[in-house]
Amino acid sequence: TSGCTIELDDIEPVLVERAQADAVALIVGELAMNSTKHGAMNHGGAISVRAQENQGKLLLTWEETAVQPVAQ
Repeated sequence: TSGCTIELDDIEPVLVERAQADAVALIVGELAMNSTKHGAMNHGGAISVRAQENQGKLLLTWEETAVQPVAQ
């Protein structure tokens, strides 16, 4: 069984509207599902997630690093 490291960096509280929160939840869920099937979560790698507010907008950074090569 391969494991994956998930690192949450610089997570700042960001106030969002309900519709925006639903969209963020869908996006993060999709990124996690894709990573589980094809990316770092499936290849023993690492994921780094950062969230910041920038001029009233949410800036979400999702970075994957795979230990094993990922087929393209």
